[in-house]
This record gives sequence, C-alpha cells and structure tokens, in this order.
Amino acid sequence: MIIVPIALLLNAFFPVAIKIILVLGGLYLAFEGVEKIIEYLFHRSKVEHQGIVAHQEMDAAAENAKVKSCCHHRLYPVE
Repeated sequence: MIIVPIALLLNAFFPVAIKIILVLGGLYLAFEGVEKIIEYLFHRSKVEHQGIVAHQEMDAAAENAKVKSCCHHRLYPVE
C-alpha cells in the first residue's frame, strides 16, 4: 500500500531514482540467478552431505545431554 505513493512521489520529484532502483533490483536478481546456477553445477557430493548430517546429529545428541543434565530436571523431567 505504501509502495505506490512512494513510486509516485519519486516519479514527480526524482525520476532518475526509479531507473536506479530498477537497475539495482535487476543486478540483485542476476546475482541470485548466477548463484543458483553455480550451486546447481558445483554442488557438494553425497559423501560430504552425509558427513554434515552426522555432525548435526551429534550436535543434537550433545544438546540433549546438556538439557538432561540441567539443574531443572527435578522440576521439569525430560524424557
């Protein structure tokens, strides 16, 4: 709702700003597109991905151990 009045004010007082904003938006979208293409072409192999998943599972187990060892376990039992 606020974008249209801002665009009209920019068009009335500073029309060059609209072109600059559009060019910056286009550059951003181009950057995101190139990033997706590079990610698609040079993605990680499954072996590396499995190592990351295993590491995350170990982190989750360590966090659960911390929660179980918390001093509040008498008041709020963790199962």
